[in-house]
Amino acid sequence: MSFYTVTHSAVRDVCLSFGPSVRVRRRATKLISGLSEMGYEERLKILGLTALETRRLRGDLIEVFKILKGYKNIDQEMFFDMSQSSLRGHSLKLNNKRVRLDVAKFSFSNRVVNE
Repeated sequence: MSFYTVTHSAVRDVCLSFGPSVRVRRRATKLISGLSEMGYEERLKILGLTALETRRLRGDLIEVFKILKGYKNIDQEMFFDMSQSSLRGHSLKLNNKRVRLDVAKFSFSNRVVNE
């Protein structure tokens, strides 16, 4: 086993365990020899890691699925405005709620519906 393989797996473990911190991931991926001069996205691609924004979006979509399918005991009307149209598509269409404040604009439900 080469030093690169050991270092690569150690950095990957650090990146996966300290997931929420972008600074830790950026610094840890720079520690691998040969990757320090590359851009952050290139380093993530080589190491097989996903960007923090992608992981957050994926987690949000999984939570929406759980709420809409009833896997969580949360009233879906509290978070989402369901579409009343039955013209095309499926019955789980979501509409944007009309909001004025930035706090509501960037809330969980609007963030997911806008994606």
